[in-house]
Amino acid sequence: MQLEPDTLVKKVGETIKGISESLYPHMDITEEGNKIRIYLDVPGFEKENINITAMKYGIKVTGKRDKKLEGQVIYEERVTKFSKYIRIMREFDSDSIEAKLENGVLKIILTLKNVKTVKID
Repeated sequence: MQLEPDTLVKKVGETIKGISESLYPHMDITEEGNKIRIYLDVPGFEKENINITAMKYGIKVTGKRDKKLEGQVIYEERVTKFSKYIRIMREFDSDSIEAKLENGVLKIILTLKNVKTVKID
């Protein structure tokens, strides 16, 4: 069975898009004192279409968007939705989660529970 070039290009694009959705979005995580900061690259997603759900051992971040493409799609790679579970190995306060979307970067701040700094005499 031989595929037409247009069909082959479209199938390759669908495969790449599927792989991209499983890895998307890219992220960095930092910790300082009792705060964990998570940075997710989500360009093109509006804050109204992104959800953050606190779970027992982490958070789940989901999003969707309409790419508003014109014409017939012959190759598609950019994602229209994502779902990412971020495991947090420490107990955090789910009532104090902060989030801000700026320049395509979603910044989530978690406050850890029971973090103490002990001064050594």
